[in-house]
Amino acid sequence: MNENSVTNNNLENQNNFELEAVSEQEIEKESLVLIQFTDLDDANYCEKFSYKFNTIEITQPNPIIQIGNRVYQGEYQNNIGTYLFFEENKSNDRAPQANYNYSGKSFKKLVLTRLFVEERKSN
Repeated sequence: MNENSVTNNNLENQNNFELEAVSEQEIEKESLVLIQFTDLDDANYCEKFSYKFNTIEITQPNPIIQIGNRVYQGEYQNNIGTYLFFEENKSNDRAPQANYNYSGKSFKKLVLTRLFVEERKSN
């Protein structure tokens, strides 16, 4: 056995040990999802308060999302085609058509409908 194969075996053993140490709960999956509102007023509101964003059961079929003081129920839908996401390039040195960089794609969208929460009346 040469020195390279010993090093490779040690690296493989170390990688296997590291993979075994990571539990399923520690693995995060990131994905882009287009959010669509059923009301234009809600879309405008979201632009103002997007930094105040909370989710409940985001991986479930009908997640609950709070944006600012408003609460929404979502429904995942498949897209017809693919939505592409771009980020604005902060450098102004490029030509206008080159001011955006591709950042990802999505095959699903989350359609949000506003929920109106009322206090329960005790009997």
